[in-house]
Amino acid sequence: MHALCSTLVRSAFGPGAILAGVYYFSAYASHLESRNPAVTKRHRTYVEALKATGVQVSMGNFKRKE
Repeated sequence: MHALCSTLVRSAFGPGAILAGVYYFSAYASHLESRNPAVTKRHRTYVEALKATGVQVSMGNFKRKE
């Protein structure tokens, strides 16, 4: 992932551009687990794969309905 993003940054901003980091922001859809547990399982697997490639992951929460 980092190599792909580095290539994109260099092509967009020139050969001297340096990628400082790759960040992923998301939230697990735990409110969907009762209907389809595979949704969050796939998302968790994807997040773990991103972490394994050096992506900085920041997980948040969905706002509860009032």
